[in-house]
Amino acid sequence: MNTLVAAVSRDLLGLADLDINDHTNFILSSDSILSATVSWRRNQAQSPFVESQILISAVRDLVQDSVAFEVLAGKVPGGHAGLQANLKTLIDAFSQFSFNFTVQWDGVPYTYACQPADYAIDWTSGRAQAQQLRVKFSLYRSPVPVQGV
Repeated sequence: MNTLVAAVSRDLLGLADLDINDHTNFILSSDSILSATVSWRRNQAQSPFVESQILISAVRDLVQDSVAFEVLAGKVPGGHAGLQANLKTLIDAFSQFSFNFTVQWDGVPYTYACQPADYAIDWTSGRAQAQQLRVKFSLYRSPVPVQGV
C-alpha cells in the first residue's frame, strides 16, 4: 500500500512540524510533487582566441516547484472559523524565511530546504459552501535534498 506523508517544519515559529496531508485539515492535492526542472548557474569565460565559452564553475540554482492543498474546516472549531484558522496556519508555515518541506512515500523521506513561498488562493462559491478552499504555493527549494535521494 502506498502511503504519502507530508510535513513542513515550523522551527522559526517555535512550533512542531505541521502535517500537511492529514485529510482533516489539509489534503495534498498536487498533480505532481518535487518534479520541477533543475538548472545550473554557470560562470563562464570567453576569449576572442578560444572557440565558444569555457566553464569556470557551476552550481545548481534554486528550484521553483508547485504544490497545492485542499484546506478543510477541520473538526475544531470547524465551519468557516476553522477554515480561516487552517488557511492562516498553512500560509504561516510556508511564509517562513526558511523551512524544510518533507514528503515521505512508504516510509522513505525526501526533505528539501525552502525559502518563503508565493501563493494563490482559489475560493469559489462552491468551495465556500463546502467549507474548503485550494491554495497553490510556488515553492522555492534547494535542488539537492537535505534528506533522501
